[in-house]
Amino acid sequence: MFRIKHLRGVMLVIVGLCFISGRTSEARDSPTYSLKDILLKDRVAALDSRFPIAVRIASVELVSSPGLTDELGDRWFSNDAFPGKFRDEFVGGLESFLKSKGFETSQSEEAVQLKVTLDRFEGRKRVHHDGGDLRGTLTLAFKGKVVGRRDLFESLDYVDESDERPIFSRNYGLADVRFPTILFYRLSLSFYNLIANAMVESLPALKDAGALNAQSVTDALDLSPGHPVGVVTIESSPDSAEIFLDGSLIGSTRAERLKLPPGNHSVVLKKKGYKSWERSLTVLQGNDLTLKATLDPEDTNAS
Repeated sequence: MFRIKHLRGVMLVIVGLCFISGRTSEARDSPTYSLKDILLKDRVAALDSRFPIAVRIASVELVSSPGLTDELGDRWFSNDAFPGKFRDEFVGGLESFLKSKGFETSQSEEAVQLKVTLDRFEGRKRVHHDGGDLRGTLTLAFKGKVVGRRDLFESLDYVDESDERPIFSRNYGLADVRFPTILFYRLSLSFYNLIANAMVESLPALKDAGALNAQSVTDALDLSPGHPVGVVTIESSPDSAEIFLDGSLIGSTRAERLKLPPGNHSVVLKKKGYKSWERSLTVLQGNDLTLKATLDPEDTNAS
């Protein structure tokens, strides 16, 4: 009798281990895509005109609350959706989105600082009306001074997994994409668009803070399709020099096919360890110019 019970116990342990091993193997073999991976396959609509100043993602914070953690619940489990923590995925996706949208990102102190807090999440589980609501705050600062703050809110509804997964996989060319990945991606993309729109609407406030001049704001708001422009590409040797156009930091070299309004513009390139490079540039409608700069090293022997 003892031997029979002992054998039953051994069999239960073996079955349990096989079950755990199978689940572990399934999780390991299932493809997992990052927010950035999916964004690279998306068709993000670029701004009609160049955003006139570079931006820096200073911080993204998840406020600690019962309604917002990395494990949101009700199919909102970020650990099942992405290889990394949701905050890290959100930051990487946001930077990729802004670049696709037409923003230049920079780590310079001359850039506009972008701070995002994700404040509150509420999951919804109802008959034919599942979803989630995410609330947050966008803060823009320039040289330590807050120049704008905007409340962010996005609501996402979804239907059954069996309906949405095949459509999403087909549209994005992603095999075996997980349903939590789809939910987090859709919600994050909507939040990214809210952030981009808020930044464009904050241009007058950035001008008042001295981040840009009045003409830069006018140009950014007026360069709609059909507006006369010239195209300029700016290169430097060495590269990764900061570009100041008409006094505002717009990014770093190499900057390709910048759309500028006709007229006179000033270009200044700066890089640590090198002398500043300055030129005046006249842009004509329909021009396609390439500006190449060679930066001279600073004289380290100068007293």
